Amino acid sequence: MKRKLLSLLMQYILLLSVVITVNFFIVYLVPGDAVEMMSRNLNEAGSEGLKAETQQFLRQHFGLDQPVMTQFVSYLRALAVGDLGNSYFYHLPVARIIFDYAGRTLILVTSGIFLALLFGIPLGAFSASRRGQRPDSLLLISQMTLHSVPPFLVAMLLLIVFAVILKWLPFSGSSEIGQGFGAGHLKHLILPVTALALWELSVVYYFTRNTLIDILGEDFILVAHAKGLSNSAVLFRHALPVALPTLIARFALIFGTAIGGVFFIEDVFNYPGVATLALAAFRNYDYNLLRGILLILTISILVANFAADVFLYWLDPRMRNFD
Repeated sequence: MKRKLLSLLMQYILLLSVVITVNFFIVYLVPGDAVEMMSRNLNEAGSEGLKAETQQFLRQHFGLDQPVMTQFVSYLRALAVGDLGNSYFYHLPVARIIFDYAGRTLILVTSGIFLALLFGIPLGAFSASRRGQRPDSLLLISQMTLHSVPPFLVAMLLLIVFAVILKWLPFSGSSEIGQGFGAGHLKHLILPVTALALWELSVVYYFTRNTLIDILGEDFILVAHAKGLSNSAVLFRHALPVALPTLIARFALIFGTAIGGVFFIEDVFNYPGVATLALAAFRNYDYNLLRGILLILTISILVANFAADVFLYWLDPRMRNFD
């Protein structure tokens, strides 16, 4: 068992190494750098902009005048001691900036996933137990329609209906960064969380329905029905426990899709989270901040998948039999 888990851990470490490398070099696909953006911003504000000497000094200060491979080696050395560098735009440590915003995104993602699981699993189980019947067809069509709608469009529709037309909820935003997150600001979370939950609901529904449909055709399910057990007893006492390992492995993928959806949702609702910060870093050519955000998000996804693999390995004895 230890050998299997160690092998799995090495695979994730190798994948993380590839991600770190791609994460560093991908920002160079965008033309320009942070110094050019600073000068451009000053020009747009009506100032003269940065002189050539000042631009050269800033590039030397940030290390942008060095060869790319030299910058990469310096980045790896700093990363080895947990240093994500300093932001070019905010002039603060990247780790500190991300920490200020990460809590809000964590609340948004966990709340959205929780609601998606809360409603998606029962709906998927109910649909599987009524396969081919009218309720199953209606649920399947509704979830297919919902899944085909992009997350930003779901967010826009919720915003128009509940914030613009009905005026029941805030249009956008939340409390200011650094002021805490109290109960008075929960109303700002309702629409973003609902948008993310709706985006993930169809994925949870599909996973649950398809997994249970396969299991409900097994022989032990027929035996349970032959014993006179009700449909609900067979579903929740026999089918769901068997489906649990497979569902856990599949639900780990939801965290990754939630991270992708939250970029659109935070942007639509102007919600001050990590995704909004990443978009600002991209617009400002803030390479260090953008790398730090992408690295933290990637590590979060890898940890979630690794935890799901370990839990699946521990929960399903069939996998341990192959050691």
